[in-house]
Amino acid sequence: MEAGIMNEKTPAGKSSFANLPNQITVARLVLSLVFFILLGIVGHGTAETRQVILNWSTALFMLAMFTDFLDGYLARKWNIESTFGRIADPFVDKIVICGSFILLTTVSDFVEPWYPLVIVFREFLVSGLRSYIESAGVAFGAAWAGKVKLVIQGLTIPALLFYEANFVVIKNGAYQLNETPFWPWLQEPLSWLTFALLAATLISTFYSCVVYLRKAARILRG
Repeated sequence: MEAGIMNEKTPAGKSSFANLPNQITVARLVLSLVFFILLGIVGHGTAETRQVILNWSTALFMLAMFTDFLDGYLARKWNIESTFGRIADPFVDKIVICGSFILLTTVSDFVEPWYPLVIVFREFLVSGLRSYIESAGVAFGAAWAGKVKLVIQGLTIPALLFYEANFVVIKNGAYQLNETPFWPWLQEPLSWLTFALLAATLISTFYSCVVYLRKAARILRG
């Protein structure tokens, strides 16, 4: 969840790591590291182990995304939003999303090497703008376009992982469609859905970047 730092007051005594939402945020970071390790070793086994690892990776990523919702929900519900949480939560999100797309280039021919570069560049650019503007004491909170982008990314990654796990095999170093998938009727629809989500991720990345650039320009001019 992208969030501004300057427009909220932290309740006294609530900035400690010792509250549950912050612990959930840290747990998401740990989950992401395990997830990255799984994607890193997926190419070093048999076709069967590849399928198992990618399916587990799909489940692990979905769990990580659920914790992203959960920590923010609990922090708001219990009124224990903290400086640590506002900084760590979007930081961990960026690690999870950027790291995932980078590693997906090694497990899927759907994702070209330039694709994660676009996503990483956008994250660095927006984060840099936010840091610069907020260092002057001006609020630069999240825009709805950034939240939509994160949701689309959170759908794209597990869809792609599930497709690769169950409908793609590697033969002689090349990606090929699985000739005997468990759900043959799902293969083509999921392929189109995955492609559409990848396109939507790219569009939302560009659009949200433009939204933040225009927002920053208005603030800097004013």
